[in-house]
Amino acid sequence: MPNFKHHITSGILLFPVYYLVFSIVFTLLFDHYPLFNNNELIFSFLLFVIGTDLPDVDHDLSIINKIFRILIVIFSVYYLFEYEYLLRHITNIDDFLIYNIIIIYLGIILGYAFGIVFNSLTRHRGAWHKIHTGIIIGIILFLLNTKFKIEIRIFYSLSLISGFYVHLLLDKYIKIK
Repeated sequence: MPNFKHHITSGILLFPVYYLVFSIVFTLLFDHYPLFNNNELIFSFLLFVIGTDLPDVDHDLSIINKIFRILIVIFSVYYLFEYEYLLRHITNIDDFLIYNIIIIYLGIILGYAFGIVFNSLTRHRGAWHKIHTGIIIGIILFLLNTKFKIEIRIFYSLSLISGFYVHLLLDKYIKIK
C-alpha cells in the first residue's frame, strides 16, 4: 500500500494534470477559459494535495489525522469565540482576560474530546475510503465557500474530490512493499 509520502508526491505531480483537464472541460462547457489568480491556484493546489491523503484521516497514527485533530481544536476555540455572547450570558465573569482564557481552554477540551470521539468512531479503510465520502466532502466544501464566485467554488471542490480519488486509486491499484 502507498504511504503518506507516495500519496502526497502523487498529489504534487498530478495537480498540473488536474488543472489542465479542469481548464479544458470548463472551457468546453462554459465557452470561456477559467481565469484564476495565483492565490486561487495555489489554494486549489493545496486542496488537491490534502485530498490525496485525506482518506487516511481515519488512521490514528497518520499525519493527516494529527493535523485534523489540531484543526478540530483550533475550530472549537474559534467557534466558541464566535458564539461567546451565549456563554457570556451564562457566566458572570467580568474580567475580559480571564473570560478569554476560559474560552480557549474550553475550546481545547472540546476539540480534544471531538478528536477522541472521531478516532473511536472511525476505522482505517472504512467510510473514509469510499467514493461517496469524496463527493460529500466536495459538496460540503462547495457549500461553505459562499464568498467566492461559482467558478472558484467548483474549482476548489473538484480539486479536493480529485485528490481524494487519486488516493483511492493509488490504494486500489498500486502495491508497494
